[in-house]
Amino acid sequence: NIDDILGMSVDEAIDAAAEAGGGSAFGKIGKLEEGYHFNALVIRNMQDEGTEISLPEALERFCYIGDDRDIQARYIDGQLIDPEEVYQRLLKMQ
Repeated sequence: NIDDILGMSVDEAIDAAAEAGGGSAFGKIGKLEEGYHFNALVIRNMQDEGTEISLPEALERFCYIGDDRDIQARYIDGQLIDPEEVYQRLLKMQ
């Protein structure tokens, strides 16, 4: 169980990662406040038919078994990124 490994809940770990080292290492990220960069993935609902899961559980499930097909939208610096543009950039990097 991830709670046992980390000693904190998934949502506590996400908050800690976003506000601690990650935010300072990559600039003004990690908070939904004015002056910070909005970088985010919008993922599909990760629950199975007939089940109800919380947002932290959905995020945990995405981290363990999700892939690019589960990403519905990408935001970088507050701008919605076109999936085709991402794909073309990745092709150029190969």
